[in-house]
This record gives sequence, structure tokens and C-alpha cells, in this order.
Amino acid sequence: MKAVSLIGFSGIGKSFWSLQLEQIGFERIGCDDMVEYELAQYLKSYSKAGIKTVADWMGQPYSVGYKEREKKYIQAEKVVMKKIIRKLSNKKNPLAIIDTTGSVIYTGTAICKSLQRLTKVVYIQPSVEATQQMFERYILDPKPVIWGKIYKQPANQTDLQALTKCYLKLLNYRAQQYKKYAEVILPYESTSQFNYSILDFLHAVLQYK
Repeated sequence: MKAVSLIGFSGIGKSFWSLQLEQIGFERIGCDDMVEYELAQYLKSYSKAGIKTVADWMGQPYSVGYKEREKKYIQAEKVVMKKIIRKLSNKKNPLAIIDTTGSVIYTGTAICKSLQRLTKVVYIQPSVEATQQMFERYILDPKPVIWGKIYKQPANQTDLQALTKCYLKLLNYRAQQYKKYAEVILPYESTSQFNYSILDFLHAVLQYK
């Protein structure tokens, strides 16, 4: 079988399932850690490591300097994805699982199509309820988010009001992009069930030829 790439929103379960697959022999490639490594020169002043540190560095779209940091983040992710694509291209039938970031769709058409060609791209699709929960988690514990041209803040809106309105638009935009590149779409309602096993996951992925 091909290597597998997991795409979708932050917090949807990509890391959970990639770790499960790692336990049964897949080589796990975690993009968050690799992006953090590429951004290390900008994170030196932070005492802790991890995706939360990257989030603190990036800030929110209304923060001073956000656009410049957004560009640096995307560039780091492009570097990471090109490394992964080269690695997969040089291996024959690699048993690997790529745990992508939620912003992989911003790395460009060429990279995303290469991912399609070299891996089976699996999108874990959230329900309406799960989407609302993701928004609530984001407000409480912001993670790095690439906004592109979606964030706009009218003069009569507070930061939180603009964030709330634009985040829903961002979720809709990303959902369309994930579907565009996915070969397999798995509903979060299924993959999040307590009794949904790694065998269930693999069966669902493999039934798509």
C-alpha cells in the first residue's frame, strides 16, 4: 500500500491516529515538530518547546507583525513538505504515516498534488458539532492558524467579534480545500467513537482503491 497522509483541522485526531499506526509498524512523520525545528531561530526566547510555543510566537491575526510571522510559518512548512516528498520519492512502497499540519493546504498546489501522488490522502471530516467545539477550543487555547486573506476586521468590531466571524469562514474554506485533495474522507463521528479501533481505521482507509 501507499504511504498515508492525514489531513484536516487541528484537534481532529490526526496525531492520535498517526501514533496508533506507528505502534503497528508505520514510520510516523510528524510535521508539527519538523515545522517547529525550522522555526527554531525565532523561538529562542521561549522557555518551552512544542506547538503551543509556536502559537505564542505567531499570535492572533490582529497582533502587530502577524502577517510577517505567517509568511515565515508557511515558508517553514514548505521546506518541511519538500523534505518529506523527497524522502517518499526515494523509497519504494514506504510504510509511512504523515501527520500533516492543518495548514498544509497553504503550501501550494504542486506540493499538495505531490502528496496526492505519493500517498493516500485521508481527510478526517468534522461534524457541525465538532466544528463548533474546535472553535471553542481555539478561543481558549489558540494554536498556529494561517488566515491568508480571510481575516478582516471592520472598525466597528472588537478583536474577538472579528475572530469569531472570520474563523467560521476559515473553517468553511479549509473544509473545501481538504476535500479537494483527499482520496479518502472519514467522518469524525466514526473515528472519534471509543470503540473505533485501529483495524476499523485501516479497513476504512483500504476500502478506497
